[in-house]
Amino acid sequence: MTFFHRIRIRGETYDFDHLRPHQFDLIVEDKSFRVEVHYSSHVFTEGLTDSTTPDLYYQHSGECRAFCLERYLQSKKLPEIISSHDRRYVYHTFQNNYFLVTSAVPQPYYVFFRPRTASRRPGVSVVIKVVSAYAKEKEKKFAPAIRFARLVKLYAEGKKIKQGNSVRVRIRQ
Repeated sequence: MTFFHRIRIRGETYDFDHLRPHQFDLIVEDKSFRVEVHYSSHVFTEGLTDSTTPDLYYQHSGECRAFCLERYLQSKKLPEIISSHDRRYVYHTFQNNYFLVTSAVPQPYYVFFRPRTASRRPGVSVVIKVVSAYAKEKEKKFAPAIRFARLVKLYAEGKKIKQGNSVRVRIRQ
């Protein structure tokens, strides 16, 4: 399981308790599926640049990135966004990930994740790894869509996901 260490920057301490792995149940067609969610450090960090100062460095799993306050603050909503997305659409990417979009001020918030069957996790149907999340003005306009609940059901049952036709990406509240 992934746990992130606290970081102290310019006198402020930031903890990541909200990004501890968690589980929730999802009912699809009168069948219950347990979903376990894990997060990548990419949800609160960004790539290093020439202007990144060492006090912003955050190392995790052999990777060094820069702590990003904006991403950190947005990441506090991730557990709720993921667990309340059951009836909404998610979209397939070309990297075999999926993404969902929520409205945020001033830009839409994109959450990228990778589901997998939880064959080695007793009592868990599907594991979702949130690989990145950030606000962005424009991303994709069209992508193949599937309802989140159906995606979970198909992964839990070990069925292949057929990529559908591209549809307009909807930004939801």
